[in-house]
This record gives sequence, structure tokens and C-alpha cells, in this order.
Amino acid sequence: MSVLAAQSLASQLLALAALYNATGGASWRNNSGWRPNDSNANPCGGGQQWFGLECQGGRSVAALSLSGNRLQGTLPTEIGASNLTGTINMAHNPGLSGTLPSELGLVQTLSGGIYMQSSGISGTLPSELGFLTALGTRGLAFSSTLDFARMPISGSLPSELGRLTGLRGSVYVDRMPVSGTLPSQLGRLTALTGSVYIEKV
Repeated sequence: MSVLAAQSLASQLLALAALYNATGGASWRNNSGWRPNDSNANPCGGGQQWFGLECQGGRSVAALSLSGNRLQGTLPTEIGASNLTGTINMAHNPGLSGTLPSELGLVQTLSGGIYMQSSGISGTLPSELGFLTALGTRGLAFSSTLDFARMPISGSLPSELGRLTGLRGSVYVDRMPVSGTLPSQLGRLTALTGSVYIEKV
């Protein structure tokens, strides 16, 4: 493993450890393989891959899928150092609380999508999501999607979402208590094969 790859994996390990500790990892429905407080652990190898992770070549974490896994607590700011390239899926975890950290916008390698629907995260969508311009741009076999449906998200939608011109799936912001007018910048999302789904509650 190169020095650069080792540094990236170390950064990912710190982000994953923060996520585990902040969301009650010891009480997750499934936490098999997770050893987040072992500084020598390899989430993609070492005998057992950590549950919910998709890895690339056994050397780095590409995607995180912990949907319906009984996460409770707030998402840590360290998620911004996760260097993920696929998707982030923490949907159907109503025990999640607090707000979406603005640091999520630092995961600028993310190309698959973000799925947070039916979680308990509230507040407003951070404008920093507009920095995720790699979404949908890496020739993935699946469509990239943003799904924040059925969350207690309030306020107006950030106009910065219009920067995500590579999105090829859908944008779900339905069944949310959002307010204000729709930003005209959403009209720039011309690569969508789905739609922008909006239904206020």
C-alpha cells in the first residue's frame, strides 16, 4: 500500500470511528467486524470486512450503507474526511437526530448519492451540498440520487443544489416541512432521468 493510500485509509478509519461512537454503534442492529477504536484496524480487510461498507481492492472504503441499522445520535463532523467515492446510505434510522453536518460537502469524491430518507435528522439542508459536484459523473452503472424524503427538514431548499448538474437519478425532498419558493437553479439538473419530487407537509 502506498503512503497516500495508507493516509487515506487512516482518515477513513477516523471518520468511521467517529460515526460509530456518535451513533451508538455498540447497539446497532448489525455491527459485525467493526473495530473502530483499534488504530491498526483495516475496515476492508484483516479477516472480516466491516458490515455496511463497500470496499475497493481491500484498500479503501468506497461506500457506506447502514440503512435501517438502528443508528441513534447525531452525525459527526468527521464524516467530511471519509473520502467516499460511492454512496452514503443512512436511510430509515429514525433515531438519528440533530442536523446534517455542513462538512458533508467536503466529501467531494462522492459520485453515487446520499440516502437519508425517513431519518430523524432535522434543521435545514446545508448549502455545502452544492460542493458535491462529482455526483453522477463517474460513469456508474446506477443513477445518482439525493433522497431526503420524510425527514423533519425545514427552511428553504438551498439554491446550491443547482450545481449538481451530473445527477442522473432523482431528487426527493417530498413529505418535508420545507418553506419558501423552489430555487430556479434546480432547472439546471438536466441530466436527471427521474424527477425532483416535492410535496410539502
